[in-house]
Amino acid sequence: MFTSKKNIPIMATLVTFVAVVIMLRLGFWQLDRMDAKQVRLLSMQQKLEAGRSSLVSLDNNLQQAADTPVAFVGNPNVERMLYLDNRIFGGAVGYEVLIPVETNIGWILVNLGWIKATDARRTLPEITVPSASREFVGNIVIPTLNPMVKETASAQDGFPLLIQQVDLSRLAALTGLTLQPFIVALESDPQSIFKNNWQPVVMPPEKHFGYAIQWFGLAIAAVAIYLIALFRRKSD
Repeated sequence: MFTSKKNIPIMATLVTFVAVVIMLRLGFWQLDRMDAKQVRLLSMQQKLEAGRSSLVSLDNNLQQAADTPVAFVGNPNVERMLYLDNRIFGGAVGYEVLIPVETNIGWILVNLGWIKATDARRTLPEITVPSASREFVGNIVIPTLNPMVKETASAQDGFPLLIQQVDLSRLAALTGLTLQPFIVALESDPQSIFKNNWQPVVMPPEKHFGYAIQWFGLAIAAVAIYLIALFRRKSD
């Protein structure tokens, strides 16, 4: 019987139990992520089929407004250009260029797209953006903050500003503009110098399912190894 302390290794049992619990939690977390991605992809498809919305028709609920295709006319403020650093496109390092645009609902930060960095990383690529009023077509994006990244721009840096992430409250203070709580990522334009670098879903649901299976498999393997070791210990 496995009742004596000699036959039941307390420490190994505890370590195995903790490891299995962690792996099971990770597996179920991946399944939750898979479900969330599937819901988002379905919502995006429904919004795309519904056609482009105007800015005034956007839902006040930001989460509901996310990924909504929009078209609007605005006046870009070319004196307040922003370069989002360390953005990768096609294996090359570059920047995403953002610019405030005055619209019928206020100032909106528009992501024009990706542009390749110069050979000298300290020198920002020089670009020209027309200041005339024009139509913008893109998708609503709710930026999220990475707590490990700190905003490096300051009011003394001057424009164009080099930034490390899109912190709208910070950028509103730096630009002196009241920005809407979302940005618009423009669609690809073959005639534009910018490349569309917007990826609403980086990892598809299928990958999350695959990772979940891996975690569950590791949990089963850990239990099997523990039982085999325990059986051999008893035999010895």
